[in-house]
Amino acid sequence: MPWRDIVTDDTGTMLKSLIEKKEKKEKMKWRHTLSVILTLILLGSLIARIFIYQQEILKENPFDILSKNYLLLMAAIIAFLFQNYYYTKKKKAKDKFDRLRDEVIDHLNYTWYINMQPKIKEQISSYMQENHDINVVYKSK
Repeated sequence: MPWRDIVTDDTGTMLKSLIEKKEKKEKMKWRHTLSVILTLILLGSLIARIFIYQQEILKENPFDILSKNYLLLMAAIIAFLFQNYYYTKKKKAKDKFDRLRDEVIDHLNYTWYINMQPKIKEQISSYMQENHDINVVYKSK
């Protein structure tokens, strides 16, 4: 008998929500990584442009460097702000996922039908591990 037919709606809803939170966490992680790469590329190109291609301006009037590279500097600042924004979103998504994962583990450990038929918990945990790479057996991270 498959575990989906036996578990209650709240267990199914919790597992579905856990999968959605994991996907959101992965999406925020990916966006944060892209924004970090973009920030590094823009800052690297700004430094390269200043110290390789504009050495004469740097020697004459160092303050002209900012006016000549205004757009690149603003793009790097905006990319840095996006990096901070996505870092915060990634951290919040991870915290929400971890809290719900702990709640699901507690729910699976103390649900009456799981105690009556322990194979259901094994089926649920193997499904979550194999299909979604989510550990619902132990609370360790």
